[in-house]
Amino acid sequence: MPVDSPDYKEISSFNKILHEKNYIKSKELIVGATYKTKENQELVYMGRFDYWGSKWNRDNGSYEYLNKGKYYYFAQETTNYRKKPDLNIVDLKSLGDKIIECVTAECSERYADIFEMLEHKSCYSPYDESKDEYVYYDKYRFCEKVKAKIDKYYWHYSTSVYIENNENGIAEVSGDGKDIARYQITQNKKVPRVWGSGYETKKETLYSGSLEEIWERYKPRFRNKYLANGKLYQNGDEN
Repeated sequence: MPVDSPDYKEISSFNKILHEKNYIKSKELIVGATYKTKENQELVYMGRFDYWGSKWNRDNGSYEYLNKGKYYYFAQETTNYRKKPDLNIVDLKSLGDKIIECVTAECSERYADIFEMLEHKSCYSPYDESKDEYVYYDKYRFCEKVKAKIDKYYWHYSTSVYIENNENGIAEVSGDGKDIARYQITQNKKVPRVWGSGYETKKETLYSGSLEEIWERYKPRFRNKYLANGKLYQNGDEN
């Protein structure tokens, strides 16, 4: 690599900063400023907020959200696996040697937009099950969604819907995509074990027929999940 090339100069400057170990301290942080990490990432400093983690509770079979105290939040805009805007978040209990340089002290023009995305993250505000919202599909959307998934994955995948307004009301709609009358809606049911004690889960077919008939009979719906701050956490209608 030529010594006068921009890439060489950038790498040399980066290595010099690492060697000098002049790490950024917490009192030097500026909200909205852009910083560089020792992994050579450029991140916008969002502020210091509570960090919410989760822990599996075996007693009730669900996750509990725990406040782990104040963390320094840094973020970088990216896209998720659905090709939609998302954030790469670096949350730090203490800075240590993680932040090595202030790239620009000016507040990022994207700060407000980034903060809006941060407010939809469960690390910033915990998921609140009491705010769950069950939304009925209209017939056209339901039929098109199921057909599109079958066209893409053939019969290997089903579409999850709810037929009751609670998490136990989940069901699956599937079909072979060739016969408009050969769709079925199924649900997992707990039944006593044939051998031994306890229960086992078995798939029960609730109905077979056209998608329009399934829609009429079961009024399929999706579940939107919200955080304690009221922000949408998961859109149940996303493919």
